[in-house]
Amino acid sequence: MALIDQYWSATRTAEELGVVIVTLRSWRNNGIGPAAYLRGSRWFYKADEVQAWMSGAENEHNVEQILNLIPDLTDEQKARISSALYQRSL
Repeated sequence: MALIDQYWSATRTAEELGVVIVTLRSWRNNGIGPAAYLRGSRWFYKADEVQAWMSGAENEHNVEQILNLIPDLTDEQKARISSALYQRSL
C-alpha cells in the first residue's frame, strides 16, 4: 500500500465517516474520534485507524461523547443520532 493510501485528508475522513468537516474538526478539538496527525497546517488520519474507530469497541463511549457536544437534544433526537452512528459502525 502506498503511503498516500495509508493517510486520509480531513475531507476524505469526514466523507468516510459520513459527517461534515466541521463536525470532524469539533470531534478532534474535543478528543473524540480517530487520532489525527498534523503535517504542516493540514490534518491527516490513518486509514486503518479510522476504520478501526468506526467498528471499534469504543463506539458506545464515542456516541455518548458526540451527543454531549450537541446541546438541547430531545430523547428522540438522541435516539435517532445514536442509531445512525451505530449503523455506520456495522
